[in-house]
Amino acid sequence: MYKIDWTLAQLEIFVAAVEQGSFSAAGRKLGIAQSKVSNSVADLELILGLQLFSRAKKTPTPTPEGNKFYDNAKSILVKCERINTDMINISMGMENALTIAIEDGLPFGNIDLIFKEIAAKFPSLSLTIINAPHKEIIQGVINRNIDLAVTLSPSIFSEFIEQRHLDHVKQILITSKNHPIAQLHSPSTRDLSEYREIKLITDLDENKYSSSCWYLTNYFNIAGVVSLGIGWALVPETVFNWTVNENDGLVSIKKDNYKTTLPLEMKLLKRVDHINGPVMRWLYEKFDAVFGGRDLN
Repeated sequence: MYKIDWTLAQLEIFVAAVEQGSFSAAGRKLGIAQSKVSNSVADLELILGLQLFSRAKKTPTPTPEGNKFYDNAKSILVKCERINTDMINISMGMENALTIAIEDGLPFGNIDLIFKEIAAKFPSLSLTIINAPHKEIIQGVINRNIDLAVTLSPSIFSEFIEQRHLDHVKQILITSKNHPIAQLHSPSTRDLSEYREIKLITDLDENKYSSSCWYLTNYFNIAGVVSLGIGWALVPETVFNWTVNENDGLVSIKKDNYKTTLPLEMKLLKRVDHINGPVMRWLYEKFDAVFGGRDLN
């Protein structure tokens, strides 16, 4: 087995010499004498049996072997730094991995900004972000497969789930431009009851306006079915905005005469017994700052 005689300190000095362009500049960056840089590089060359720098000119320049060794040395130092960071995080009780679920139909704009910040603040965190229907998210939180979730209404009644209000999302009435509902200026509840309603499968018993209902797993599928002229639906406004170009026949209808003008509630969910580490606590603070959250339990 090949014996490794070089040290991480030697790799750090060598990498600095390549990146800074001279031994003297590397010494200044590392806070050591130029002679120590020169001696360290010479020792490393002796250990490896390779000439890493050409000294034909006043300023040493990396040889082809030196450039190849630089790539490997840099990779080793980056991995060591990551290991060091991970160990510090573990000692502080910081999570090394999280799974966050975003319900289909939610506006991603402000949430994207939070993800951008978390990438910068916790670079060693392994983050899984999934989009899923409401029912799957609830089950995932209960089963501990999802650490944190952002969902829309309906109400959640579970002793295992902690809920936090974040915001409201406007919902609108959509249908196909060729559907009879589209010909009405402001359809009433009675008008709606005469035609098929397309709903989320989680809304089986909530706010039914029609005796004829179809149930789908997410809002985007609902928009697609509605565009075929099969019925009408209430969806988050963001879903309509995202899908109207893909579904050419889709239109939104003014709806002033019934209570569905109430917006959907956006919530933050986790298991009540989930232990919040530094990342989860930061996420709660960030969601509060962006959306203005409050506890619902």
